[in-house]
Amino acid sequence: MSGSGQQLLALLADELKNLPNALLIEGHTDATQYLTDMSYSNWELSADRANTARRLLQQDGVRRDQVTQVRGYADQLLRVKNNPADPSNRRISILVKNDHGITPEFANAKAVDKLSRAEQNHPTHREQFRLPLLQRSPHPPMPRPLPNPRQLNRTSSPG
Repeated sequence: MSGSGQQLLALLADELKNLPNALLIEGHTDATQYLTDMSYSNWELSADRANTARRLLQQDGVRRDQVTQVRGYADQLLRVKNNPADPSNRRISILVKNDHGITPEFANAKAVDKLSRAEQNHPTHREQFRLPLLQRSPHPPMPRPLPNPRQLNRTSSPG
């Protein structure tokens, strides 16, 4: 794993270890077949990618019982579907299970965001891991108001 990937996981672990929530870690690959060994495919690579992230998170304080699942998806859930070989398809996802309806607050969200953006500006190699950009807004997005049905009838009726 790249140094910046390890730093990012350390920052995430520092926040996630304080949550009561369970974590699910998923590994993903691009659609390029792993050719060095016929018995080692993108399935094994994606599972190994997720397990490496789990080990690093636990090394940095995430509880053993907090990680409830580690999944490898190979190239089945591409981020960039129209370019299956895109390097950003090689990534891990960390899902924070929310059984209690509580939205966690992350004290270091801005630091994680900056580190993730910096990593996106560097070319990714097959050995490196990609994490989705953690974006946090100070306010939740506001839903768009539905149009008033009376106004719809006035504007859509023939004049």
